[in-house]
Amino acid sequence: MKEKKRKAGRPKLPKGQVKHVVAVRFSDDHLRQVEAMAKEANQSTSEWIRNRVFWKDVSDDSVKGLKDELRIARNIGIALAQKSKNSQLHDLVIALHRAESLVDSLGFEISMSHNEKGP
Repeated sequence: MKEKKRKAGRPKLPKGQVKHVVAVRFSDDHLRQVEAMAKEANQSTSEWIRNRVFWKDVSDDSVKGLKDELRIARNIGIALAQKSKNSQLHDLVIALHRAESLVDSLGFEISMSHNEKGP
């Protein structure tokens, strides 16, 4: 009897389990960063990206905690900048304020995504 030739590639998924591949381009630097963060989280690069897209592992509490930490750091920076008149500290305070604003918008996005059904 003739042996059946094996097809190349990954085996087919079970019926009803649909899989779509989305190609995303990263610069070399961004890819290294993504791979490093995925490794740090003990996840594959694909898992890490999926978790970030669908806001998994991020809670309202973690966003609030981050915002609180940024506010504390900003207040310390303001106090130091006032005492030393150091322009770099002033720049740091501005950057911390911007980061706090980004966390505010991130918190809103997380709240919205938790209200929707994820995949």
